[in-house]
Amino acid sequence: MKVETPPESPRPVPEEPARDSWVRRHLLAICLAVFCTAGAVWVVQQVGFKGLMDVEQQNQAPPPAVLAKEAAESKTFTPIVQHIYDVTNQALQQRDVSLLDDIYVRTCQCFSQAKAEIDQLLSSHEILRGDGQQLLKVEALTVQPKAALLQVTDKVAPYPVENEQGQVVGQGPGRVPTPFTMDLALTNGTWKVSDIVLQDDSLP
Repeated sequence: MKVETPPESPRPVPEEPARDSWVRRHLLAICLAVFCTAGAVWVVQQVGFKGLMDVEQQNQAPPPAVLAKEAAESKTFTPIVQHIYDVTNQALQQRDVSLLDDIYVRTCQCFSQAKAEIDQLLSSHEILRGDGQQLLKVEALTVQPKAALLQVTDKVAPYPVENEQGQVVGQGPGRVPTPFTMDLALTNGTWKVSDIVLQDDSLP
């Protein structure tokens, strides 16, 4: 009579290797999560929640009401700046320093520069011709009751220089379109230039 040997029962799989395999598979994700959490805490500590909100607000476009207000202010100051340019060109071409008081504050360096140029023209007996300084764009940056900060762009086309007999004796080089900031001050009811700053720190 043949006695059958009972089949061997399967050996239990150790739990420790499986748990170790799970940890290995998820170790990278765990490290990234911890790193991101630590980074977020550090950013909040450095700039605070208000700083994060400010950065988000800076990335947002200005509301339509603000853009409309800036456009209206720019439109308001464009004829004012154009008048300043017209008088400046007139003062230089007529070599009349007295006209500068109507458009410049005496303490402005632009007043001293324009006066020095007129004095030079008188001493050399020369007269400027051409279109002079040409206004291209005016953008209001900050407007207060008695002060305004503008972003202005202008250019100067090449121009002839004549002697007092009307003969051309030279050619001015002109200037390419140049942006700069212009400070205006309301003085006795008249807007006058109080400062001009170019991006390259030179005066027009």
